[in-house]
Amino acid sequence: VPQREVRKMEGGMIIEKQLSDFISKYYFTNFIRIFVNIFDHF
Repeated sequence: VPQREVRKMEGGMIIEKQLSDFISKYYFTNFIRIFVNIFDHF
């Protein structure tokens, strides 16, 4: 496997990890917001 391909794969994995971290944070804050909204109605 050429070195350039390996580096490209590593870069893709780093981007994937950052994306999944961002998505999980985004969903987590949305979940808390929804939970608070439901809680406020009671």
